[in-house]
Amino acid sequence: MSQVRRASDPDYASVYEVATRWRNTSLLEGRSLFDGSVKSWSTSTASSLRQRIVDNPDESTGTFVEKLKEQMAGANQAETLLLAELVYIHLLVLNNVGLETKLSILNSIGMLAPAPFEVPDELLAPLSTGLVNGGVGYNSNRFYLVAFLLEFAESWCALPQEERAALLEDPWGFKKLLVGLPQERAAAQRNALQFLLFPMIFEDMVSPDHKARVVAAYADEASDDPDIDRQLLSIREALKGRLRDDFTWYAEDVRSTWDHDKQAAKPLAQAPSDSHLTRLEGAFEDSEGLKIFAATVALGIATAHAVDEASWSISQSGSGSGLSLNVGPNRAISIGKRGWSLMAVGEPTRVQARLARVGVETTARPFSFPDDVSLYKSVDPGALAPAIDVLKEEYVAAIRASAVRKTPYRRSFSESALEAIEKLTGERLPRPSRRATSGGAAWIVRVKIDGQDATRETLESGKTRIFWSVNVPPGSTVDVVKAGLLATYPELSNHQLGNQAGSIHRFITRMQVGDLVLMPSGAGLFLGTVQSEATFDPDLDEWSREVDWANADAPISRSDVSPALYSRLRTLLTVTEITPLIEEIESLLEATDDGPVALEPASIAEPRLRKIDSDLAAGWMLDRAWLDEIVEMLSAKKQLIFYGPPGTGKTYLAQRIAEHLTADGGNYRLVQFHPSYSYEDFIEGFRPQVNDQGEMSYVLKPGPLKEIADAAREDPGNPYLLLIDEINRGNLAKIFGELYFLLEYREQSLVLQYGSGTDDEFSLPKNLYVIGTMNTADRSIALVDAAIRRRFFFVEFSPTEPPISDLLRKWLAVHRMSDLPARLLDELNRRLDDTDYAVGPSYLMHPNVDQAPELERTWKHAIMPLLAEHFYGKRGATDRFSIAELRGSIEPPPAELDPTSSDAED
Repeated sequence: MSQVRRASDPDYASVYEVATRWRNTSLLEGRSLFDGSVKSWSTSTASSLRQRIVDNPDESTGTFVEKLKEQMAGANQAETLLLAELVYIHLLVLNNVGLETKLSILNSIGMLAPAPFEVPDELLAPLSTGLVNGGVGYNSNRFYLVAFLLEFAESWCALPQEERAALLEDPWGFKKLLVGLPQERAAAQRNALQFLLFPMIFEDMVSPDHKARVVAAYADEASDDPDIDRQLLSIREALKGRLRDDFTWYAEDVRSTWDHDKQAAKPLAQAPSDSHLTRLEGAFEDSEGLKIFAATVALGIATAHAVDEASWSISQSGSGSGLSLNVGPNRAISIGKRGWSLMAVGEPTRVQARLARVGVETTARPFSFPDDVSLYKSVDPGALAPAIDVLKEEYVAAIRASAVRKTPYRRSFSESALEAIEKLTGERLPRPSRRATSGGAAWIVRVKIDGQDATRETLESGKTRIFWSVNVPPGSTVDVVKAGLLATYPELSNHQLGNQAGSIHRFITRMQVGDLVLMPSGAGLFLGTVQSEATFDPDLDEWSREVDWANADAPISRSDVSPALYSRLRTLLTVTEITPLIEEIESLLEATDDGPVALEPASIAEPRLRKIDSDLAAGWMLDRAWLDEIVEMLSAKKQLIFYGPPGTGKTYLAQRIAEHLTADGGNYRLVQFHPSYSYEDFIEGFRPQVNDQGEMSYVLKPGPLKEIADAAREDPGNPYLLLIDEINRGNLAKIFGELYFLLEYREQSLVLQYGSGTDDEFSLPKNLYVIGTMNTADRSIALVDAAIRRRFFFVEFSPTEPPISDLLRKWLAVHRMSDLPARLLDELNRRLDDTDYAVGPSYLMHPNVDQAPELERTWKHAIMPLLAEHFYGKRGATDRFSIAELRGSIEPPPAELDPTSSDAED
């Protein structure tokens, strides 16, 4: 893989040389690249070629070349040469298509000419080289990409010679010309043309998605310009000095900074923070002590990584003066304002005696897992180096033993802390696995005996406990637990049985070693990591698991947690899963030692929604500022409703925005409301199910809202969107139910209508966004429930106001059609004089609508029936909306003859 951009790499010089030749020979002089004696770049040739292929697409199942045989029948030499040349430019940039395949396509086109031809020899080498991997889409969308080139050729040929020459010296003017062409599935081809002709201005990327990923990753370096290519240019300028000159975004170490699909870790494109190193140095009496600490951390990382890449994490604490290496569920080594800690295998009194012989006094805290490992602490920073010298082998053994379990501290990973260790040791260290989960979960466990708080005894025992005399095998199913409960407590009601069985099942089956536990006690919260499997003590009638309690002597106050966690603490269940909040639990757990942990931006957080760049806005033919405001409103409120009359593109735009926002991760789902739609359809409800024996039962099944909420909760770093089409056609109060509360209070939770004690409370994750569409011709916006209006931002799609009022005229211009349909629609809506009943532009956005037969057919059978419904019972009310009536208003009558002219009748 080249380490510099293609335009600066001599290996690709031949490609840019032929691009320059094409620029001078074809774009400036109008001659064929394949045969310089033929003037193939003429308006008539380009127009005829576009009509043959673009206006008459072959939708059969044949190959691209097979379809061309029919479309090019009777074509002259100039037309065939122009087509071959454009396909050559299309294929030139690809390095993932072999020369043999490229020549097969091009020479097959040459065989369609009256005088057959092949690719000239001097054009073979650059064709073989290529520049970029176009991906599957570049090949599967070949018709659309070539169609774009045909549109370009016709537009280019229509320009005066002086304007052509000027545009070839003006990259942004050239791009403006390209953006103004029909863009269906063609952005990759536009990008390819841009960097072929202006390689030092435009990045060598064909994928719009890759461009957007780079801008998202380097948002702080990007300029405020709405043009994504200008943003990329500003990012490249900002990174000078931090990356090598003329770097390519596809070099492995650079790509890992912006492409999450290629990220094994999050390398930063900058040096380790010197201020971080300075603060770390302050914890030691001399530089030698700091170097010994760093070398020991590096040894621990290498040892743990060799066992399991997901077993370790390094984090900084306090204001950056502290640093900790965590392996498995344990703190391996740390330095901070309270001193240092180091873990080691061995019997604690013997280990402490060995340390005392070299003048090191420590306290010891045994870990629950592994059972022969303890953590040794001292407040004397100068004592760490001799302690390491004595316990180095025991430290490595403790690392190996702990690393068999994945660490629950993965989200507090600090890249800058790791880089500080690298700078101190001069080593390149591995990065921990970025797997989405360590296999861990988080739980609230309430510890009460006969209503009395048993927190203190539980902390002293180093366990977490639940108190039921139900001796079933650990890992039992809910049904087995229920049977055991009924055997011991036959008086339980169904509701009590469900509540209690659910808590026991979660504790003995679903909870796993390495999971995090939160134990509430009054206003305080205690945090720990599960260290053992569940065991039952028949003498005490209790289940227990060993737990490494992190803050047994310093409870965290409920008032210091997020509203989301505070809401979950209201549950009365004995055991409740709170895994969606595990990131907060982990950060609280880290904060219990050396002060608050500074979570890095790489930690999974609420996603930043992609902005709309000017290229995308131009492709949608809508105002970029208006689109950007929609995204900003969605980010702020999380719920929007697009409202307006039919045909204004509400559903279309909702889907395009959802596709754009989820292009780099996440997903979206569309549902449509109607009068019979219900809560059970949308959120959850009982549905019949027939088993293999033909017996029917009813099971509780999630609806689309709950399904996409669960998906979003499992992927918190990416956006998920729920699109509700025709939202006002359903009975919203009936359908939404508890959603009224949850839409407004995202950080809180509650039990759903069909929930029971065995169900965890439900909430809407922060990364779930809702867009509804509302047809105002069905019901006035003023009649929508006030509670809904308070929970949503509303965006009007009015056919009489920009940007919707301009849409049809732009669309007709791009497709080289008369603006007559747009003028007719403007006059129609002026006469209607009612925003709710105005007619939207999409009724007229289809092929040949500027031709009389198609225009009249659309008007008669699509628009007039709509108007007849609006004016039902008013005979003759729609006559003034006929095409003939409207044309009389928008087209002036023929000028009368001047009676004095010689052509006037006597």
